[in-house]
Amino acid sequence: MPLKRHTNLAPLSRDHMKGLFLSRYAQKNAPPYKNFPVDTPSKTAIIIDGFVNELLPHFRREEDILLPFIKEFAPGLVELADEIFAEHKLLQELAEKMKSDPGSADLLDEFGRVLEGHIRKEERILFEKLQEEAGEEKMKGLEL
Repeated sequence: MPLKRHTNLAPLSRDHMKGLFLSRYAQKNAPPYKNFPVDTPSKTAIIIDGFVNELLPHFRREEDILLPFIKEFAPGLVELADEIFAEHKLLQELAEKMKSDPGSADLLDEFGRVLEGHIRKEERILFEKLQEEAGEEKMKGLEL
């Protein structure tokens, strides 16, 4: 049974909810969303805007605050954290490719799938293990 999300991780989890919407919206099998365009160039523009304004600042908080915290208080998770942060770079690369080719439904779909898997890995694996390994007292010191 999953642990209750620690209060100090809640801001990242809230960001993840927005990210999950972007990930689903980007995928080829996405249902139409009310008041959102369905053509690929328009969807790409929305995804790029969300990436720049929502995801990149989120990634920076994770990289600048969460990674040092993991290294200090949950060293058993450093390899997993490094893997997750490498996915940040992959998502950045995909976003750059989408800027160059906004009509590519395949790129948009790949971005959406990578982002969805990335968020689910953070929520279901990293955050759960971090709460267990660091413990309540250390988690209280995590300020995002």
